[in-house]
Parts: sequence; C-alpha cells; structure tokens
Amino acid sequence: GQAWPWLVFSAVLARMGHEREARRAATRAANNGLVVQRGRRDADIRVLTLVSLEGAAGGYLPGHGFRLGNTTDINDSLSGFARETVVVLGGERIPWTLLEEHGPYSVVFNGITVAERAPESLRQVGEIVARLGLPVINDPSRLLACSRVGNWRRLRELGSARFPRTLAVSLDGEGRDVSRRLEAAIRDERFGYPLIVRWSGFQGGRGMVRCDAPGDIRSLRYPGHVHEALIIEYVDFRSTDGYFRKARMFSVGGCLLPRHLLVREGWKIHAGDGRGREAPVAQAWWEREMLAFADDWEDWAGARAVRGLKEVSRAVRLDYCGMDFAVLPDGEALVFEVNPAMNLSNQVTPTSLTASPVYPRYERLEEEIAHAFRVMVRDRSLPQSAFRHFPPALS
Repeated sequence: GQAWPWLVFSAVLARMGHEREARRAATRAANNGLVVQRGRRDADIRVLTLVSLEGAAGGYLPGHGFRLGNTTDINDSLSGFARETVVVLGGERIPWTLLEEHGPYSVVFNGITVAERAPESLRQVGEIVARLGLPVINDPSRLLACSRVGNWRRLRELGSARFPRTLAVSLDGEGRDVSRRLEAAIRDERFGYPLIVRWSGFQGGRGMVRCDAPGDIRSLRYPGHVHEALIIEYVDFRSTDGYFRKARMFSVGGCLLPRHLLVREGWKIHAGDGRGREAPVAQAWWEREMLAFADDWEDWAGARAVRGLKEVSRAVRLDYCGMDFAVLPDGEALVFEVNPAMNLSNQVTPTSLTASPVYPRYERLEEEIAHAFRVMVRDRSLPQSAFRHFPPALS
C-alpha cells in the first residue's frame, strides 16, 4: 500500500541521521494506514497490537523486514499460536474500516512505547478499545500516567523504593537558548550537581549525559529535532565493592520475573556496552553473581528491595512492563525506569562470554518471560464465538 514506501524512506533517513525528516516520513506512513499482519492466519487467538510512531520510525530493516522497536521483542513470541495485526497510529484518526477489514480480534495489546510523546495515539487506543469492547493488555488510561516524570510524581510517595527526581523542560530554540533554559530550570527547581540531562525520546543510553557543573550544561550538543529534555537527579548507586550494578525485571500479570544483571565500572550501564564503549568486568565472580541473580533474584536483591519492587509493580497497575533498578548499599531499591514496552531480547552477555553458563541461563530467562506473556494473552482472549461482529463505525 501507500504506507510502505514512506516507512522504508523513514528507515533510510533515520540511519543517515536525519531524525526530523525520518519522523515526517514515518508520519506519512502511519497516516496512510500502516498495517502489518503476522503469525498463524488460522489461529483462534487474534491479537490487535496498537503502536505509535515512536515504534514505527525507522522500523523497516533491509533483510529483516518490519520491526517495531521494543514492542516486537515480546510480540514475536505470539507467532506460533496467534494471528497478530499491528496497526500504527500517527496522530490522525485511523479509519474504522481499516480495523474492520483485518478483524475480528479477540484481545488488544496496547504497545505504545513512550507515553509522554504519544497522548493522541493513546486517546485513539482508548476509543478503539471502548468501541470493540474487547479485553485490553495495558489499559491506555494507566499507561498515560507512566511517563518518567509521571512515575516520579506518582511513586515517590510509596516510601518503599526510591526514584530519582525528574523534571521535564520544554525546548524551543537552538544552542545557547537551550542551555539557558536548562540552567534556569536547574536553578529554579534547586537541582544539585551532579545531575543527568536526557533528551526525551532517546533510548539505550543515547542522548544521556551526566553534568557535574553548569559549564557542562553550556557545552551540551543539542539535537535540534528534540522538543523536550529531562533533568534527572543523579544518585550514586555504586556498590560497596566499587562497581555499579543495574538489574532488569519484568512484571507480567503482576508477577515479577528477572531478566538480567549488568555489572560495570562506570555509572552508565546498558546491555550494548558489552559490545561497545565500555567493556564489562569479565572476572569469574561476575559470572557467578549473574547466575545467582538468575537463580534467585529475591535473595540477590534482599528483602527491602524486593518489597519495594513489588509495591511499585502494584502501584503502576500495568499488565506488562519492565523495570530497571539498582540496590543501594542500605538495601533500598533505586528504580531508574518503569517502561510499558521494555526491551526484552537484549544481547546481555558479551561475545567473550558466550561459552559461559550465563549465556544459556539468560536465554531461558527471556523465554520464561515470553511464556508468561503468551499465557496472559491466552487467558485474556475472548473465545472465537464471542468476537464475530463489529460495532457501528466510528463517527
């Protein structure tokens, strides 16, 4: 259809570094009604996955087909027993006939990735869910409150886990104007140094810088297509042995499941670091600790951190989400992020350790999370006899 050329063009532009133009092309793709169908055509379980442009921009990879960023990490596990229809929302109203053409459906998965950047798409999800009258995984009204700033404001009162203080600053200008606006916000809100500046919408550690003094703010390289920056309190989460640790959990149907543990010498920890900028610690004790986390994450984290993480999971009220956290020396959980579409299929074991027992063990953790998601989809889906007819078209 007309959507595909624009999506491919978006992918090319994104990989050339032309972010603003890539997003415009992705918008054209979504507004032309981008729909992708995957999985078994004869399946009784039929999933309608709704995503926004944050997941569609640059989503076509030559040789690999259509990818949807974080969302496909978990949805790929549905292909063996379900039929999935992926619809990309782009701000404009999707024609009801487009949804009807590819239905009927038995359950809706709300795969919006960045709540604060897709409010209109989330409103569309709410309307579609209400019209279809189907069960939904990750209710859009709950996801709207799951932005980084929203999570800090809502969850800081729990008292059982710590969230770094987070402030969103709207940007409208270039270079010196942006620096002045950030400095003014830091001063007015009484943020102390060091602190973290993160360009909104960037993932995987890109666009995130630690600033130790006002001069660091003035030297930041501002990406002109970004309209918001996040100022985040820097919390020193170094363990008593001098290393930094960051763990990832998934909450599926209210059950917490471990994904991985990373250990680094520096504070900026991401799974890709094992193949890129910062080599991880490759000592035998590091492998043993990773395995200990996989075998009994609650024992690794300690009672206080486990209690806090479970309370956070209950408070966000999402059916599916990921959490990145550290355990502070006093045993409290420091929660960096609660993400309704967290990356699942990360290569967390560096190439030098692929022969170690960590590699297959972490692969099993990934499959356990995917299995829990499949079970939840099965349990939520309506029987085939219950979803034959569509309601009247949207006005």
